[in-house]
Amino acid sequence: MSTVSKFKGKTHVFSKGAPDYLLKNCVSYLNANGEPVPITEAFRSTLLGKLAEFAEATLRTLLLAYRVGDKEDANTPNSEIEKNLIIIGMVGIKDPIREQVPHAVQLCYRAGVRVRMITGDNPETAVAIAKEAGILPADYKKKNDEDYTVMTGQQFRTFVEGLDKDDEGNEIVKNIDNFRLVRDQLKVLARSSPTDKYIMATGLKQLHHVVAMTGDGTNDAPALKKADIGFAMGIAGTEVAK
Repeated sequence: MSTVSKFKGKTHVFSKGAPDYLLKNCVSYLNANGEPVPITEAFRSTLLGKLAEFAEATLRTLLLAYRVGDKEDANTPNSEIEKNLIIIGMVGIKDPIREQVPHAVQLCYRAGVRVRMITGDNPETAVAIAKEAGILPADYKKKNDEDYTVMTGQQFRTFVEGLDKDDEGNEIVKNIDNFRLVRDQLKVLARSSPTDKYIMATGLKQLHHVVAMTGDGTNDAPALKKADIGFAMGIAGTEVAK
């Protein structure tokens, strides 16, 4: 997300986001003296190395950046204003798993409930958190290209070919055969969007499963409604989700 502020005749853009997304919009970074210097391959390599370290430590990462431009920039579309940014730094945020979660996940498995983690986190962070929660075994490693245990939202959407409609106008997953492979294997869906949640709920119901879905944002509302059981999570959850 970005915030645009006018100050002393200038437009100040402050952006934060996933490093692997925001980095491509950055051209400089603040050095130890607080001075902007051009991004080099060495800096990029160091940053991405730290990103991997943060992910392995189950830290959610945010890149913080800014830009100062002319006052007229305030009317520029976000796709253009979020360019030529200067990196302030990268932070890792720890969202500790509650101690009862691994036990709760195992109770679900013993009861015949399949637990899947659908998250916006990058794959490395998502896998590390899923291991802590007991959703993935501690020694999990991707086997081959036909291992669909962990996927990104983009891979999932491409693989199942999105949604279609049947002869009666009902929404269905276009490639239900590929979706069956996902159903049987998938445990972690990383870098996902609310659309992925909706496709997941649609496909599982199409295959006659009972679906429970969690979410807290406004964009999660369609998936919560599509599922047989929708859980609007947390005190901070939006009223739309509830």
